Amino acid sequence: MLSAEKELLDEVYAKVLEKLAVLQDGAAILQSLLKAHAADWRTGKVYCNEKDANAVRAAVGTSFGGTIDCVGGIVIESGDGTHRIDLLYETLLADVWRDSIREVAEVLWPRR
Repeated sequence: MLSAEKELLDEVYAKVLEKLAVLQDGAAILQSLLKAHAADWRTGKVYCNEKDANAVRAAVGTSFGGTIDCVGGIVIESGDGTHRIDLLYETLLADVWRDSIREVAEVLWPRR
């Protein structure tokens, strides 16, 4: 039974990633991320996926660092390359998933 529950949760996770890749308001989310971290990317570089490259390049200009393989979101690298801010959709999902999966599982499959 635990194996079936884990398999179902894995399927849900994969479907969420698929949905994140084709968000209707993806451009607005990127703009929000860029606005919230403007001080960081103005002195560094911003990386994103190929699909969003034109929009991100237009927003950050010479701070555009290039494309990376990801579902969506951005990575901001400091000007000296010593640290990165990972705002990739898959990273954000993993954080939320890890923080809430136990609660979700308890709601779906209450133990008596």
